[in-house]
Amino acid sequence: MKIGFLTLLLLGSVAAQDGMSEIQIQPAVEKDFSRHDTVLLTCFYSDVISNPQWLRPNGEAVTNDTKGFSLDNDGSKQFLQIQNLTDNEAGQYVCQGYDKNINETISTSVRVIVYDPIKFVNINEVQPFEQDKTITVTCDVSGNPPATITWTRGNKKFKKDDTKRIYQDASDNLVITKITKSDEGYYTCTGRELTKGQIINLPIFVDVQYGPAGIQVPALVKGIAGKDNITIACESSGEPEPAFRWYRGTTESDENRITENISEDGKVLTLVNPDESFSGDYTCVAENVRGKQSNTTKVVILVYPEFVTQNNATVNENEDATISCVATGQPKSEVRVYRNGKLLETGPIDQPSRITVDYLTKNKATVTFSPTQYMDDGDYKCLATNEAGDATTFITLNVLYGPRNADLPTVYSCVGEPTQLLCSFEAKPVPNLAWGKMVLPDVDMAEDVNKTSINDALLPFVKDFNAVDATEAPVTHVFTPLNVTDNVGTEMKMGKLLLNIKLVTKDSFGEYYCKAENVHGTNGGSAQLIEASAPGVPTNLQVSNIGTQSATVSFSPPENLTVPITMYKIEARPVDGSTPLITSFVPETSMPEQMYTFTNLVHNTEYKILVKAENCRGKGKAAKTRPFTTEIITKPGRASFVTSQTPTEPTSYPLEWQIGNTGGGKISQVQVTYWPMVEGRNNTKPISADHIVTVTYSDSDKEFVDQKFSLEGLKPGTTYMVKLTVTNEVGSADSLSEFKTPPKPTEATTTTVDLTTGASNTLIIGVIVAVALILLIIFDISCCISRKCGCTHFIYINSCGASKKDSKTLETKDAEEGSAEYRQGVTGTYRKDNKTDEVTAVGDSNDKQPLTEEAEPVANGTQQEHGIVNEETPLNDEQVLNGDKPTNAKTPLVANEVETPANSPMEGKAETKEPVKLDDVNVAVGDADKPQVQETTA
Repeated sequence: MKIGFLTLLLLGSVAAQDGMSEIQIQPAVEKDFSRHDTVLLTCFYSDVISNPQWLRPNGEAVTNDTKGFSLDNDGSKQFLQIQNLTDNEAGQYVCQGYDKNINETISTSVRVIVYDPIKFVNINEVQPFEQDKTITVTCDVSGNPPATITWTRGNKKFKKDDTKRIYQDASDNLVITKITKSDEGYYTCTGRELTKGQIINLPIFVDVQYGPAGIQVPALVKGIAGKDNITIACESSGEPEPAFRWYRGTTESDENRITENISEDGKVLTLVNPDESFSGDYTCVAENVRGKQSNTTKVVILVYPEFVTQNNATVNENEDATISCVATGQPKSEVRVYRNGKLLETGPIDQPSRITVDYLTKNKATVTFSPTQYMDDGDYKCLATNEAGDATTFITLNVLYGPRNADLPTVYSCVGEPTQLLCSFEAKPVPNLAWGKMVLPDVDMAEDVNKTSINDALLPFVKDFNAVDATEAPVTHVFTPLNVTDNVGTEMKMGKLLLNIKLVTKDSFGEYYCKAENVHGTNGGSAQLIEASAPGVPTNLQVSNIGTQSATVSFSPPENLTVPITMYKIEARPVDGSTPLITSFVPETSMPEQMYTFTNLVHNTEYKILVKAENCRGKGKAAKTRPFTTEIITKPGRASFVTSQTPTEPTSYPLEWQIGNTGGGKISQVQVTYWPMVEGRNNTKPISADHIVTVTYSDSDKEFVDQKFSLEGLKPGTTYMVKLTVTNEVGSADSLSEFKTPPKPTEATTTTVDLTTGASNTLIIGVIVAVALILLIIFDISCCISRKCGCTHFIYINSCGASKKDSKTLETKDAEEGSAEYRQGVTGTYRKDNKTDEVTAVGDSNDKQPLTEEAEPVANGTQQEHGIVNEETPLNDEQVLNGDKPTNAKTPLVANEVETPANSPMEGKAETKEPVKLDDVNVAVGDADKPQVQETTA
């Protein structure tokens, strides 16, 4: 819906001066409205006005029947409604009425003026144009009064100057001469109407279009038949984006149109499973509203070479033969023939060749032999090659010929050894073979032989019968086949005849003859079985890697060996004449150098090495080395302690060490010794042999291998010295280290309670404690009543006062009673040399023993015997080991008793100090099988 604006200019008419206030019109000032909207005019009048009435610009009175108008009265107001305001309703509207006071008709008026706001008409906000053309961008603006139009692009304003490439013409359109892609973009059309202060802007996009350009397809596309699909891409620029079509050939027709296997955007054509028929031209066409362009690509489908003909030949030696092979492929294959990896070629023209090769036809090769020889026999490789790849096949020339080129090696052996002789000949077909010996014929036979050629019975004594003419060869022996016995037999294996002798005797040595025969001839040759000799002297004898107890011997076998070495005997002989070390070993035949290492030599000793070789014939002479001396073994270096190990348990210590310098020998023993340190003494040695723990390990013990050991049964809060003794063949070395165990939490004299029964015991103990408290209260009350003692009686005395009798009784009781001290022994176990003995500390473990009657209480609650000692009392060994210090107390304590500091929780009680002996002793307090908890005696 198009929206316009209406300005209503209300001009109040000049009525009679005395009637000005009797009739008024609203709105009385200018106001904007939209064209075709409904406009409401209101006429206000007083009570003196009768018959109010609206008059149209043409002077007609408005009634409810007037088309396009409606009237409505509301008391002193009359409403005029103009529906769908147009130019026809513009003009002067009058409201009038009869003024009864003056007996006249009075009126007032308002002028309605309609105008059109400026607006864009029939504007395309995107206007396409063809590149390189002179174009006009249109912008129509309607309105009354009319607007002026200007064109801008960014900050640039275009003027009405046709000398410029881009300018505004007389029709207010924008002209661009020979538009280019750089001119593409937004241009703003602005309309201005000054009298009403109106302005409108509209960006118009100038779209520069051009036909398809620069279409590109590959000039040549190659693929291999039966291998992969082929994709052909077509690219072209254009505005708008062109559409693409594909054709087979170069002609655009429905018949040649390709519609399958094309990508969604039409740019890519896929040839699926291509074969040779897919070869040819393919055309891509790009087209849009500005034009079209095409380009053609050539597709070549390559075909792998394939041999279709192989001509073999079978001939007798010295006959002519021809072999050939033919291959197909696209493009045509080039065929060549190879023998043993070498290309066959025809010799130069001036040097006629027995073998000629024809490569004139590209996909065919022919080889002619004129004549054939036995070495021509075999397979020939045909290789066909083209751009797709290559293919190979073989053609065969079978040349039939008699036996030749005997293989009869000389064999060495020993009496009593098994031996095998080998006989083989080149021949085709495979000849019959026979082993035999040559014997002298009688005279008559010899005369007959001189008159005849070689036959099955007679063979000349030559290595190769082809070397001489049979009729000229002197016949000196007759071939006699060997008889098969338990000791001698023959075996055919892979075209070779083996002569097996189970045990060689003296008569076995000599010449053996082998005869070969097929339809093309007969031949023979001799082999020798020779008795082997003893081995020579081993060579390149050397000694290396000389240590304290080891040395490595290396050497090479003797030269000119006829039979394998069966054994080497190696002797390490001390120069001083002491017992030598002798070893024998079977050689490693696959190794050119033999090697053996002695590991049990004596250190600092001079040796020389002798090596002898043995074979089936016997021992050879020894090879000797110059004397050498093994290195000396020294005492091992001190072991080092792993300092990261610190004690975390009060009764154990994880000891670890490292052995660096072994002195060149073997560590045979590690000994761990530890003892408590005593302040003020030299602690590098224990006080006495009875106070140390020694554990010795050999290389069969786990601790020896792991180099770690846990010291157990230690006293909490005590500094220990540990000594580590490392021993090898010639001596030992000591390492010292000290450590201090962490203190054990303070514990009072306890009563042992078994905790192994778990949470149920806790409940039982709680019940027992509750019952005990109740009984204690009952007992205390009874004691207060009957004996005037106990806590209740004490409270009563302090609150109510005590009788003299009670006080006296208390004083007497206190004087008689003291703090009794008891000594209780502790039973435990200790280990020494893997033996466990029972040990009992001072005192009876079952009875509490009171002090002697002469003991008197002292100020801190500890009793002492009568007598005064002013001198410092020395400690015994037990006290020294327990860390006690000498005391200046006048009265010495009973053994194992220690004073309790004043004001301590145990004041008035003597603490029982448990004796500890470390003569290989590990004391276990209490039951070793159950966790213990101790109740403090109140």
